[in-house]
This record gives sequence, structure tokens and C-alpha cells, in this order.
Amino acid sequence: MKKILVQQKRFFILLGAFLLFQIAFGLALDRLQQIAGTGQILDVRFHYAPHEALELLRRYGSEGRKWYLFCLGIDMLYPLIYVLLLREIMKMASRAKSVLHYLNWTPFAIGALDYLENILEFKMVLGYPQSVLTTAAVSAWITSAKWTLVAALLSLIMLQMVLNLLQRRAGE
Repeated sequence: MKKILVQQKRFFILLGAFLLFQIAFGLALDRLQQIAGTGQILDVRFHYAPHEALELLRRYGSEGRKWYLFCLGIDMLYPLIYVLLLREIMKMASRAKSVLHYLNWTPFAIGALDYLENILEFKMVLGYPQSVLTTAAVSAWITSAKWTLVAALLSLIMLQMVLNLLQRRAGE
């Protein structure tokens, strides 16, 4: 029982941190919207063409690109928060022989892809306009891989939760 309470406490602390980050990042993107006329960022898209990245950075202007660097700085904390939250959710949903039990590494892979994506976006902004097209070509694929893993993992977590519910009901 104590283990469950500790697990729930960790979950709610991480969920709170996740939600606070969402609010902070939303405010930072609102400021980007005010400065640059757009609050769009590259890493929330599933995929983008290199010329779209170049155009977006052009639309930001000098001040917008500086603010985007600040947003990317904030975004360097985000993977740590959501990786730990995903791991906690997986622990809560996982059974000894479930698929989730064997995929413990997946949140860390997602976080690693996100960090790599952020580093490449830093490189694009700092090297604008010279290094954008080449770097964006690589970054876009990393972004797609990240979102594919996120979708697959969240689908498996939901499936495991449904299976847990069905097993619990069958046991009653």
C-alpha cells in the first residue's frame, strides 16, 4: 500500500510539473506571437519541409528568433519532465508480462529524440539563414520519429489500461 501511495505522489508531482510547464510554454509562445506575428514552432508539427522551416524563421524576424531561442531553452527542461511522467504512467499501467513492461526504454528514446531535435533547432536559429535547409532536413525526420514513438507509446498505454480494466472486471 505504501508503494502505491509513493507512486501516486510521484505521479501527481510530475503531472503538476507537466501542467506548469504547459502554462509557461504557452505564455512564451503567446509572446512569440506578439513579437513575430506567429506562435508556430517546428517541433509540434509531425513533419515539415526544410523550406517551411526557413520561411518560419524568416517570419520570426531577428527579435522573434531571439525569443524562439528563449523558448527552446525552456524546451530543454520539458523532455525530462514528460519522460519521467510517461515512465510513471507506464509503471502504473504495466503488468509483469505486459508489452509496456518490455518497453521501459521508450520514454527515454522519445526524450533523446526531443533533445536532438531541440539542439538542431538551436543550430538552425543561430545559423540562420545559412544552415537552416540542411539542418531542417534532418530535424524534420527526427521530429517525425519522436511523434511516431509518442503516438505508439500512448496507444499502448491506453490499450494496457483497457486490458487491465477488463481483467479486473473478469476477476470480480
